[in-house]
Amino acid sequence: MMEDDYRGEKRLMEVISSLYGLAVPKKIEKANQQEKQVRLMRTNYGTRARLRQILKTVEDSYDSRFEKDKPETQLPPGRKIPSKT
Repeated sequence: MMEDDYRGEKRLMEVISSLYGLAVPKKIEKANQQEKQVRLMRTNYGTRARLRQILKTVEDSYDSRFEKDKPETQLPPGRKIPSKT
């Protein structure tokens, strides 16, 4: 969880540095760690979305084959299916 916005602080320091000709502090490790964490989260999110789509495709394919191969169950005459209302 990112409680502090070190990336924003780093970007602000870069802007101020460019405006006033100041050197950006070299100790921006927390900002670098936060950037790495954001990249990892974006990568994982994209991977999960792709995996969900692949899983849905596989399940749909399986279900369609299963439905075709499954024999239809016949009820004996006079039996009714109870309503769910």
